[in-house]
Amino acid sequence: MPNLAQDTTAPLHAINQTFLAFLTGPALHADQLIIMGDLFEAWLGDDVSMAFYSREIAALANLSRQGTQLYIGLGNRDFLIGQDLLKACQAKGVFADLIELYQNHHPAILLMHGDSLCTDDKAYQRLRFFTKQAWFKRFLRQLPLSWRLKLAHKLRAKSQAANQYKSAAIMDVSSASLAKLWLDYPKAQHLIHGHTHKPGHHHFESGKQRWVVGDWHEQGATYVAIEQGQPSLKQFNYP
Repeated sequence: MPNLAQDTTAPLHAINQTFLAFLTGPALHADQLIIMGDLFEAWLGDDVSMAFYSREIAALANLSRQGTQLYIGLGNRDFLIGQDLLKACQAKGVFADLIELYQNHHPAILLMHGDSLCTDDKAYQRLRFFTKQAWFKRFLRQLPLSWRLKLAHKLRAKSQAANQYKSAAIMDVSSASLAKLWLDYPKAQHLIHGHTHKPGHHHFESGKQRWVVGDWHEQGATYVAIEQGQPSLKQFNYP
């Protein structure tokens, strides 16, 4: 997922340039663009952060006007995205957890950020619980900008420090959570998610498949395209 940097530098950050190029390339030819969360490196609330991403917001709005339906998922970095951003981007909707996608008569495809499946990471799940609460979001949005900035930096630093001592298995998708998801959605054939920073394609004996989108880099990114109900990993190279 892009993790776009704040648009306050000249020249524009390389990952932001890649994202803008993607919006005028593959995304322009898509019926829908579904962003799986963590679009932004940090989102402190629409009242603050929209000013830092004016070029990216304008590009998303232009994509919407040209006919690509835009849906934005909430990640762990940008869970404070609100209605003002959605209106500015002319997005069709926002999703916090999971959506089911159907194409004609093909089996359902599940799309989600992916952090809800990392249940072995107990500390992260405790934090995630609060970020999903409406009262907690209201509380954060009412804080002065300086407080929000300090809190964001503190939480990020704490997370990075904690991750140094966590095993890769703990921070990855839990097999038990994944098994429960398949049971809850028996008709789904595919799951697409991000969050784990481990792009890949996983097959299961049941015939179900899991697709993981990865980080964006200066040279491009991996993304998942869906055609006729069949996902596939794609590489976007830039420049």
